[in-house]
Amino acid sequence: MPKQTSKHFFTLCSAYAVLIAYFHVFMEWLFFATKPSFLAALSAKSQVLVLFIGALFPATAALLLMIFGMTIPRAIEWFVHIASKKKSQSKAYEYSAPAVLAGLLVFITTNLVDNFSYTVFNFGIISVRSHLRVLFGISMTALFIYLYRRSARFLNKRATHLVSATSLIASILVITSIGCVTLVYFSRGTIEARATSGLTDNPVSILPDIFVFSGDALQANHVWPQGDPSNGSKWFSSLGKNTASFPSFFANANRTAGSVAVAVTGKFPTTTGKANSLHAFQGRHAYQHLPAILRGLGYRLLLEGSKNHVDSSAWNLRESFHEESGKSLRWSGFRRFSDRFGGRYNWEIRFTEIVIERIIGRLQHSFGFQLLPQTHLIEALKRDDSGGGNLGTLKRIRSFIDRNPGPVFVQWHTISTRAEPQDWPPIVESFDASVHSIVEHLKKHNRFKNSVFVIWSDHGRGYDTRIRLPLIIKWPQNISSPGNNSNVQAIDIASTILDVLEVEAPKWMEGRSLLKPSKLEPQIISVFSHYKGDGLGLLADRPVLGGLSHLQLIFCDRWYRMSLWNKGVQSGTVVGPTRACETDVLMNKDQVREILLKHLDERGYPISLIPLDKHR
Repeated sequence: MPKQTSKHFFTLCSAYAVLIAYFHVFMEWLFFATKPSFLAALSAKSQVLVLFIGALFPATAALLLMIFGMTIPRAIEWFVHIASKKKSQSKAYEYSAPAVLAGLLVFITTNLVDNFSYTVFNFGIISVRSHLRVLFGISMTALFIYLYRRSARFLNKRATHLVSATSLIASILVITSIGCVTLVYFSRGTIEARATSGLTDNPVSILPDIFVFSGDALQANHVWPQGDPSNGSKWFSSLGKNTASFPSFFANANRTAGSVAVAVTGKFPTTTGKANSLHAFQGRHAYQHLPAILRGLGYRLLLEGSKNHVDSSAWNLRESFHEESGKSLRWSGFRRFSDRFGGRYNWEIRFTEIVIERIIGRLQHSFGFQLLPQTHLIEALKRDDSGGGNLGTLKRIRSFIDRNPGPVFVQWHTISTRAEPQDWPPIVESFDASVHSIVEHLKKHNRFKNSVFVIWSDHGRGYDTRIRLPLIIKWPQNISSPGNNSNVQAIDIASTILDVLEVEAPKWMEGRSLLKPSKLEPQIISVFSHYKGDGLGLLADRPVLGGLSHLQLIFCDRWYRMSLWNKGVQSGTVVGPTRACETDVLMNKDQVREILLKHLDERGYPISLIPLDKHR
């Protein structure tokens, strides 16, 4: 067997470091691609690009770690040789290189076992909240010692025949990744339209504080038992008389994340591609939203709520909130790097961040340095809003107001309103008390009269968008506008807020201001993002259609729902009082199908792939 030189040893170790990194990223990619995540809603081509581009940084980091792990001991040996004038007989890099490989193998083994145990047994590192979690750290240490010995024995076999094969495979993977980076650079356009592009209006001289509070699954009949605000309601009376009530308010998405995203962008989910928590904003949509406009006007912005439902970082909502659940938001170096290239690599950067965060988070959790948050969906649903429930949230909101004497924008989504029918009165009363506490705090600081409150809901019980939802808007003191029974929708919220500020809504917003009533009956289009089983399984829909299963149209007091599996249309009557249309203006199923397919076609969806079942 030919003698293995130090060059062969260095090449072999470097190639193995790169291969281990690629294998680790592949297993993480496989885990996310087959579970509810943003990858599940991407096309096969985009998923492959995410894999190879997302693996490039971890592979580079592993290679650099190996290079430093081998060169530093050699440098020390060289200095010792110069100082002592004696040639060292040892080769310290032969001891440091196995340590680097063992460390990398510990990372990948830990994540593989943790992914498997959580998937099969719903138990893993994240499940252990007590100090017993350090047992994982002890296990990792023991595994490191074992793998170090095995790696040292393997590398010291001086198997030169492996050098060519491993270096060739590693080189192919790296070249493929670089090719994918180049492909994306030339195939994806840069982001040209930011949120403030084209905004030339001067806002009102005194900018009001704005509070947008949404209650999960809160229905109109919860707030107004008779279904009509003209009969009055004991809820939210602390907002005063200068309020407008819209009892025929409808959501544009059946999932909380999609519905809240609509409110902050003023765009349909079919436009932004964000219909649920798995999706993230891409391209110009990551920058075109209400928070970015308000930030440009000098607002300080706070986002509150369960991270499973509202998470601006996971949503890739750029230039948005300053704080989220009491923590200051700072974009990572990865995302700033992506911005330098026009936002071309947003998906890939997000995946890279997740891979690195999962490694660091599990290490910190296992060795007792930091408690890893329970971000798994099952665990998240067992808890209330992040950081102490509503009491913790209200405390942070009051603190945020006190720390910012200038205009503030606070968006809060609470899941505490999600309840069974018999629990509705106390649940609504609790939400009302939360709003009242913020009102009293503003009054104490003489900031209430000029403030704006928007109280609304994301969807009906059971994720139903055919149910009327409440929308209550408290205007600043210089505006007086009553509500009405006309159909309105979530995409109208952003445009309405800008109208209050006397800022013209940008052309990319698809809603209308509720300060300017329309004579035309709106066509309210909602999307359904459907999951198998209890919502924890794989997406039941084809990624090519953005993870959507149905499209719904509400016109007057009628609802129509079209399946994206066969274009079949169902219809019915909206429950509760809303404005009815004359019979001659109502649409048949063929007309509804044409409207909804046109809506998809205008937004680039491949409607030709949807089969037509004429019997539905």
